[in-house]
Amino acid sequence: MTVQPHVDEVRLIEAEAAPTRFARGWHCLGLIRDFGDGKPHQVNAFGQKLVV
Repeated sequence: MTVQPHVDEVRLIEAEAAPTRFARGWHCLGLIRDFGDGKPHQVNAFGQKLVV
């Protein structure tokens, strides 16, 4: 059995401009008490009108 020495990986910082689009995934749009009635609600978010 050979023991390999601990070697840290080299990581580079990517210095790029921020993206113009919003991140994909889940976003908090408000409290459940405001949306929990089972009806569609219009929300102005991310520069657009959304229905939640």
